[in-house]
Amino acid sequence: MKEQNKPHYRKLGIKIAYYRKQRDLTQQQIANMLDIEPPNISRIENGKIGLSLDKIIAIAEVIDVPLRLLFDFRDLLDD
Repeated sequence: MKEQNKPHYRKLGIKIAYYRKQRDLTQQQIANMLDIEPPNISRIENGKIGLSLDKIIAIAEVIDVPLRLLFDFRDLLDD
């Protein structure tokens, strides 16, 4: 992940965590649905790892949120 993209991944992670919690889903449940290791959900939500668009789309589908909402950072403070 490029250094200049880290703030964007962090904001994306915050959005994923927000909507996951809104759906009363645990990180373990999301990991099982996506067939990935549970610690990776924490890394995603903390903006520690980059994601492919395919994985972001899969996450949006699993948490049942329109993809565009994951990228709507207007309600988050700038880093």
